[in-house]
Amino acid sequence: MRTGSHRLRIILDTSTLISYLLSRTKASSATGLLLRAALNSAFDLLLVEGVFEELGLKIAVRRDLASRIPTLDADQLVTLLRDIGEPVERLPEPYPKVGRDSDDYFLIAHAVFAGATHLVSWDNDLLDLDPLDDLRLVRPPQLLTILRDDGLL
Repeated sequence: MRTGSHRLRIILDTSTLISYLLSRTKASSATGLLLRAALNSAFDLLLVEGVFEELGLKIAVRRDLASRIPTLDADQLVTLLRDIGEPVERLPEPYPKVGRDSDDYFLIAHAVFAGATHLVSWDNDLLDLDPLDDLRLVRPPQLLTILRDDGLL
């Protein structure tokens, strides 16, 4: 929860972006509502370039995603996020080994480095780490509840 004047600093992971792109009701989906809140400056949206790289790679190599997510849609989402978000400087490897999925090490390291308050994901490998020091790992609907409870929506 928010205390005093501390703003929420939020990172959306690849699974969250993919779920948004796959949604038939993008605007009313949990991630769609989070994006609207970010557009309205309800919180600081932190951008980890590796998330965009992973998004492009997953769409390119997974047929199930490539057949359902037009490249233009993904590109437009990334452009929107870059317009409203705060880039996080890329950290050098190796990343601390936190969690059970080595693919998540970079994201956790960047979230901690950037002072993120929340990392939003559908990935249970990440969610099972919650809480991780001062970082909360939550699903999109959980973050919507936090934003509503804090009067930010």
